[in-house]
Amino acid sequence: MKRLCGDIEREVNQEMQKANYAVSLSIGLVTYSKAPASVSEVLHQVDLEMYQHKMEIKSARA
Repeated sequence: MKRLCGDIEREVNQEMQKANYAVSLSIGLVTYSKAPASVSEVLHQVDLEMYQHKMEIKSARA
């Protein structure tokens, strides 16, 4: 999944850059070994991962 998400991000971001759109895509990904307590927990974790990934990308560009 990580590789697939990375491929999707790269492809979308390249196309956005080619079209001169000042946007980028970041995908948050989490896995669980057993069912999480709630959907809210999953969404919260994915959101944290997405923002962490976005910050890593911005740091790499600087």
